[in-house]
Amino acid sequence: MAKKGDKAQDRPDAAASQEAKLLWAFDGLIDAEGPVMITAWVTIIEYIDKDGDTHLAPLSSDMPPWRMTGIVDSGRESLIEDYEFFDEYDDWDE
Repeated sequence: MAKKGDKAQDRPDAAASQEAKLLWAFDGLIDAEGPVMITAWVTIIEYIDKDGDTHLAPLSSDMPPWRMTGIVDSGRESLIEDYEFFDEYDDWDE
């Protein structure tokens, strides 16, 4: 793997798998000491298409549905613990 700051050098090419592209994009986001191995992942991406319509793209590694549900539920709990929610969006400073 390239040195920190040289991330573009090890970018997967267009023919790489969807998983390889996602794992490359998420590299460095996990705040853990030492190397980590991602064993499963679930992500939901909201995007706007060329017509201005919003869509959700749910993606995950290959796993049984019960495990995916568990990861999503645990992720929701983690987000609630880590972020302060406001009743009004006007109160959000970030």
